[in-house]
Amino acid sequence: MAKEYEDADPEYAWERNKLIPQAVSAADAAMGDEECPPGFFPGERERWMARWNLTFHQTMNKLWSSRKK
Repeated sequence: MAKEYEDADPEYAWERNKLIPQAVSAADAAMGDEECPPGFFPGERERWMARWNLTFHQTMNKLWSSRKK
């Protein structure tokens, strides 16, 4: 599970944190929600984690830029 975002601006952090569940769901849907699927070879877990993180952060950025202000 993604860690809550912390920032000096609590309102910004609050708004950002509300997007985390959607971004986690998108990353899980794209990559699977199993952290280390069976049958992974050495190094595959790290590549899987990097792809999951990339998907999560891309989704967070997309959600943040498209939110209603």
